[in-house]
Amino acid sequence: MPEIVFEGSTSICSNGSFLLNSTADSNNQWYKDGVLMPGATANSLHPITSGLYSVKTTTNNITTSSDSGIFVYVISVTVPSISKNADNVLVSSLDSGNQW
Repeated sequence: MPEIVFEGSTSICSNGSFLLNSTADSNNQWYKDGVLMPGATANSLHPITSGLYSVKTTTNNITTSSDSGIFVYVISVTVPSISKNADNVLVSSLDSGNQW
């Protein structure tokens, strides 16, 4: 039975890097929210959207699945652009949440 292993927090920024790994070396199939992810058959997966991720593996026509999935929460990050206004003052493209 494959297990999912990972390092760090399962809450990540959308531009961050996070990796889920299956303990099965081959014959993996990843699922997001119970739906098969076409082409996601490697022993590792880089999630880019929030959801419940699980993995199944098939060996000798027997399919086993991870006990439970791992919920990954991907936080959207908006990166502001900075420019100068007509008075030569720096301004952010975001109205709030800026830290200068």
